[in-house]
Amino acid sequence: MPFQVAPNTNSSSIALSKNIRRFLSTDYSYTVLRGEERVRWYDPQPHPENPALASTFPHHRHEPPNIKDNRRPAPGISFTARNLPTLISDCIELGKTSLGNARP
Repeated sequence: MPFQVAPNTNSSSIALSKNIRRFLSTDYSYTVLRGEERVRWYDPQPHPENPALASTFPHHRHEPPNIKDNRRPAPGISFTARNLPTLISDCIELGKTSLGNARP
């Protein structure tokens, strides 16, 4: 079941869905949606060729522009700790950012 975080009643909500492909979370994908638009996803696919991701290897997130290839470190995401608090916090920050960029 998706989680929704609504920064306030005047903004669009952000849905968070969690897809776990194994019982033990050594392979996962977390997708953040704004309406039907995928605005971010997290995964542990290793990208050792990208030194910018070393700080949270193998965990990282994808975000626009060019969401498939635009990878950023994902602090707070791990195989050994609960990820939901980090994901909710990130959604709240995304909501604040979208409010700042909202058009009247």
